[in-house]
Amino acid sequence: MFVRSAVLVVLGTAAAAAAPPDRAAALAAWERGRAWYEKGEFDKSIAEYDAAVRLDPTNPASFLSRGCARAQKKQWAEAVKDFDEVTRLDPRNAWGFYNRGYARAQLRDFALAIRDFDEAVRLDPRHALAFHNRGNAWFDSDDFDRAIADYDTAARLDPTHAPTLLARGSARAAKRDFGAAERDFSAAARLGAKNPAVYLSRSYARQRLRDWVGAAADAEQVTRLTPDDSEGWHCLGEARKWLGDWKGSLAGFDEAIRLDPRHALAHANRAMLRAGCPDAAFRDGKKAVADAERACELTMWEESYALEARAAAAAEVGDFAAAVRWQRQVLDDREYLTLNGDFVRRRLELYEAGMPFRATPVRRVD
Repeated sequence: MFVRSAVLVVLGTAAAAAAPPDRAAALAAWERGRAWYEKGEFDKSIAEYDAAVRLDPTNPASFLSRGCARAQKKQWAEAVKDFDEVTRLDPRNAWGFYNRGYARAQLRDFALAIRDFDEAVRLDPRHALAFHNRGNAWFDSDDFDRAIADYDTAARLDPTHAPTLLARGSARAAKRDFGAAERDFSAAARLGAKNPAVYLSRSYARQRLRDWVGAAADAEQVTRLTPDDSEGWHCLGEARKWLGDWKGSLAGFDEAIRLDPRHALAHANRAMLRAGCPDAAFRDGKKAVADAERACELTMWEESYALEARAAAAAEVGDFAAAVRWQRQVLDDREYLTLNGDFVRRRLELYEAGMPFRATPVRRVD
């Protein structure tokens, strides 16, 4: 699981406008709205911006500010309407297009969002946030090459912006370039980011690179920063498993499932540990079957990792015919085999020979 970050909308500053008779009252309302905005009182802020718009409907700043306040309340459709007015009243306002693009992206209208970001960077070629969020829109459209190109530009314009490095790392991970992804996540961490997503993403990248010590260290950091996040504990359980820390691995999976009983991958990986641990003290075939069944139920019997856990559990209780049947289903998943093919085929050979599989850690922790 890799995480790419979004960047919140940016509140604009007051813009010059033709002064209507009540311009002073409109400006006073705008200033009160901004004061409430900065205190996080967005309902009160919107009420003041409503007054500012009513008193002076020709000033794009009031629409821009109200749109930002609505965005903070995730009122994305209403925010788009305000940003429409900004772009109508001031078609050279890059922030109007940027913020509308951001709001449209939250509504998952990525094509229109990209058009807005296009206009924002045309008006302001140094608009790093517009490049960053256009990259996000490309990412969410599964166009990772264009996403990386935009993140490259955003990082060049603002090399200290950790969310861009996190996002680019996630796009590179999506292309399975885990080495480059790990370097981006590390650069984000060096900037002093306390965002647990940085460490969680790097932990997963390091798992793919078979750097289990580094993966475990990052997962531990996630559990310190967000102890109630099941994903950090699951990641820690997986890393500890490969280090041969069976007790620590089981504890990680247990905590992940306690925090999120519907965490299918944690159920599947706990099943694999209970079915394949080389230490008999941690093996429990019946519990492995229960975990694997739950993982399959949660994934509608469609995810290969859950089916493979079901095969391993079946082998551990001596039902090798079922183990072979479940494992062979995994062979139909080409994407899964790209990353796990050697393991899948070796386990199938074991089950066909009437043998359960046993995990082989890269390092034993005593």
